[in-house]
Amino acid sequence: MSNLSILKFAFKDLRGGLNKFWVFFICLFFGVLTISSIGTFRESIKSGLQEEATEILGGDISLTLAYRVASEKELEEIKKISTSLTEVISFRSMVSTINQENNYYQALVQVKSVDKNYPLAGKIKINPELSIEDALKKKGDKYGIIVEDSLLKQLNLKIGSDLILGKSTYNIRATLSSIPDIGSNGFSLGPKVILNTTSLKNSGLLNKGTLFETNYYLKTENNQDLENLKSLFFKKNFDKGFRWRDIRNPAPGIEAVVNRLYFFLTVLGMSGLVIGGVGVSTSVSSYLNLKRGTIATLKTLGSTTNMLSKIYLFQILIMSFLGTTMGAITGSLILQLAESTLIKIFPFPLSLGFFIQPILISMTLGILISLIFSLIPLFNFCDMKINYLYRAHSINSRFEIPKLKQIFYIVTLILTLIIIILLLSPDIKLALWFIFGSIISFIILNLMSFIIKHASKSLVNRYKFHKMLSLKLALASVGSENGENKSVLLSIGIGLIILATMGQIEKNLQSVLTNDIPKKAPLYFLIDIQKNQKEDLISLLKNEKLISDIKTAPMLRGFITKINDKDVSELNIDHWALRGDRGITYEAIPTTAEKITKGKWWPIDYDGPPLISFAQTEANELGLKIGDTITVNILGRDLTGTISSFRDVNFATMGINFLMVFNPQSLMNAPHTNIATVYAPKKFETKIVQTITQKFPNITSVSVAETVKKVQDIILKSSLVVKWCALVIIFLGFFVIIGALATSEQNRMFESSILKTLGAAKKVILLSILLRSIIIGSFAGLVAISLGAVMSLVVVKYFLNGEFYFFISSAILVTSIGIMISLITSILFAIKPVRSKPAKILRTVD
Repeated sequence: MSNLSILKFAFKDLRGGLNKFWVFFICLFFGVLTISSIGTFRESIKSGLQEEATEILGGDISLTLAYRVASEKELEEIKKISTSLTEVISFRSMVSTINQENNYYQALVQVKSVDKNYPLAGKIKINPELSIEDALKKKGDKYGIIVEDSLLKQLNLKIGSDLILGKSTYNIRATLSSIPDIGSNGFSLGPKVILNTTSLKNSGLLNKGTLFETNYYLKTENNQDLENLKSLFFKKNFDKGFRWRDIRNPAPGIEAVVNRLYFFLTVLGMSGLVIGGVGVSTSVSSYLNLKRGTIATLKTLGSTTNMLSKIYLFQILIMSFLGTTMGAITGSLILQLAESTLIKIFPFPLSLGFFIQPILISMTLGILISLIFSLIPLFNFCDMKINYLYRAHSINSRFEIPKLKQIFYIVTLILTLIIIILLLSPDIKLALWFIFGSIISFIILNLMSFIIKHASKSLVNRYKFHKMLSLKLALASVGSENGENKSVLLSIGIGLIILATMGQIEKNLQSVLTNDIPKKAPLYFLIDIQKNQKEDLISLLKNEKLISDIKTAPMLRGFITKINDKDVSELNIDHWALRGDRGITYEAIPTTAEKITKGKWWPIDYDGPPLISFAQTEANELGLKIGDTITVNILGRDLTGTISSFRDVNFATMGINFLMVFNPQSLMNAPHTNIATVYAPKKFETKIVQTITQKFPNITSVSVAETVKKVQDIILKSSLVVKWCALVIIFLGFFVIIGALATSEQNRMFESSILKTLGAAKKVILLSILLRSIIIGSFAGLVAISLGAVMSLVVVKYFLNGEFYFFISSAILVTSIGIMISLITSILFAIKPVRSKPAKILRTVD
């Protein structure tokens, strides 16, 4: 029989069993739709970032300096590579106001001071619609200021009200709706305010050592070679502490977040596809069971296993292609229907369109999953003997291990799938964890299915259950050879494992933020304390009897530029310590809270080359050892020190903790300020800020409680996304279970008819079905709780470096969901068997 004849027969044969492919189609359609929409979402953001690159960046090029402005000589070099530029200074500060009742209020804000050229690219939207120049210029003795609407609500102000910032008073002229240069906006602890840089001269806010950031946004001539410009600039300014970004990658922070979100959601989508794969396997088994007579006849007429495999594999490929194509295209188009909602939810520029790459990726993943899960039942049926195929009521009752050649095909497909997942992942380590976790979960769920089946069978054979007939029937059904229990357990189990894992992680993070941190954390962080203010500040707070303790430390910030004289850009290390500026201090003796884990601390009178004490955990992650050198750029100057010791640093205490500590002689003469942590009863928090702001307006008070609350909100939003994805996966599993139960409905009706003939009441049969559902749902929940606990323990302890606690409430919720899903689906398919007429059913059996 030629291949063309096989294809013709496959087409004709397919028409008689399309109704058995509905679960197959739904599982692939929704699984691929999810992955396609996630991929399209990422491509839309990337396209939006590229289309609006100049506006997002603030210009064609952005040059950033930490805690200083460019010198006249450096400005000349910047002008050489640009046609126009604007200078923007950003920092945190306290604003305050006094109302008519003489009540004093204050708030933490994110200040952006701009010059007359701002914005260089894009538009700033304010209300009322004024020009930036009019909104910020000096009228009378007050400069104007633009604030976010949230600040007006927080301080009960309105347009026209006055606001005190440092030693200066500003008049609120407008509220801020949106600004360009969002690529430079990081995590904000307060509302944004915009003012004129000229107005800062007498404010006392930009003293030496103050923590601020200066951005120079540049416009260049069209078609300029940006890489060449970068090389020319850094030939003369390589050691001045400049950070370069341009329109080729306008917002690396946003892109990194989007890539991680994409991978994370794709992992969840793949989990949904794996569940869909279970449905695919069930559908293929159901379809081939319908065709078992045809398969037996073809075998009788001389068809080989290879020929039969080609016929039905071609049919599976047709349905896979249809399901994945429709799912991929729908997933790509569905986002356009929700465009307005997405723009409101996400602060990223979106350019929705029809992207080929996510469509092809999702289709490839869908077809691979369908083949992996189809081949085992396909090979199983095609290898069956003719006499077995002709027997009735034998679906799924016989499984034979595939031949070596068949195993090779399946393993090849699995390895291909793994390679694609690794190629899609921005983090190979995370991808390998996902693959490992998926394989282990699948093996354990299959093993649990085997244990439940044989344990149930053993219980039925060992005990009589005279007074518990329903339980006996339920256990017999769970232990039967031709049950659908494995599909149900896998479908519920995978979704519940995700839900259990994320539930435990979320509960652990919430516990740390709401219980552990408040017990150890200070009430306030104080920054920008000048050297001559430190003692006065401590005396003031102690004399007012507002605090229980205050701790201070000198504070500088710098970028790690080299490790062992090798530029960090040349090192293949992705670590938070290397991504931006880090806090640095100097100490003569180690603090009591920090234990030296390796090496030696410097003598108190040490006056030699710079030495560094580095945090132990981060040193291990970076692969550092005693004797290695670290080069840090501080205020445009490189400082190289040798690691002499490692310290045990617990950043979770929210106290004064530093990644790097230098010996005093290395840094004490550099311009710097001090930071402080204030420990006090919560009832004094308002009074403390009022006292500090009135006496020292340049000092910024950061509420630890408010910071923790913002982090909690981020975790809550992230967990909601994950939970919704997990619920979508469970919803997909719901369809798989329905497919599995629909496949075995005839068997259930046959069993019900036999039991009725033997005298069993309808309520006994119904109760047995419900008990069977509870058994399967409970075990699915228990497996999910066990695996979820292990996976969340690994994440919390080894990825987040925290203490793990098991939360029983989350476990109970997961088990309850498993039982409910199993019960609902079973009840849906229990009605027909319970109501069936035994004579009518048994009459059809040979």
